[in-house]
Amino acid sequence: MSSLKLQGATSGEITVTVPNVAGTNTLTLPAATGTLTTTDVATNTPIFYGEIGSTQSIVDVTTTKLAFDTVIVDTDSGFNTSTNTYTIPSGKGGKYAVSAFTRIDSLSASNMSVGQLMIFVNDTLVRRAYDFLSNSYVRAISPSLHTILDLSAGDTIYVSAYANTVNGANASISGDTYSGFSLHRLIG
Repeated sequence: MSSLKLQGATSGEITVTVPNVAGTNTLTLPAATGTLTTTDVATNTPIFYGEIGSTQSIVDVTTTKLAFDTVIVDTDSGFNTSTNTYTIPSGKGGKYAVSAFTRIDSLSASNMSVGQLMIFVNDTLVRRAYDFLSNSYVRAISPSLHTILDLSAGDTIYVSAYANTVNGANASISGDTYSGFSLHRLIG
C-alpha cells in the first residue's frame, strides 16, 4: 500500500493512502485555492428511534401494527406517525440494524397463551419473536427483536404485535419506555 503525504506551507498535513484494490483511483485537488470535498463517503444515517406514548389496545388473535407516536430521533424524516411506517429514503439503501421491543399485557393473571412481536418489510413478515406459553399462562410478556436487514430506497418497515388470551379478551401494548422501535444504516 502506498501513501502520499502533503504538508501545508506553515502547518497541517494530510496523508492519502491508496487502497489495496485493483483498478484506478483518482483524487482531484482544487486549483490554487478552494476546498477539497469527498463524495461517496459512507455514513450510518438514517437513524430512527420511536416509542409508544401511551397504552395501545390490540384485539385478541389479531396482528396489530404498533403506533410509535413519540419520535425521539429521525435524522432523515423517514417515519410517518399517521401510518406508523418508516420508509427508507432515496439514496440510503444498504444494511440496517433494526430493533424492536414491547410489553404485551393480557390484563389479567395467567391469561396469555401466545404473544408475538413482528417486523414487516413491504408488508411481508421478515422477523418474529414468538412466545407459546402452553399450559403455563402468564399475565404479560416482553418480547424483543434484533436483526440486520438489507433494505433498498423506498422499502417500508413497521412493527406489529399479536396476542392470544385464554379468555378471548383484548390485550394491551404498554407505552412509555416499555415499547420501542429503532433502525440505523450500517457503514460498509
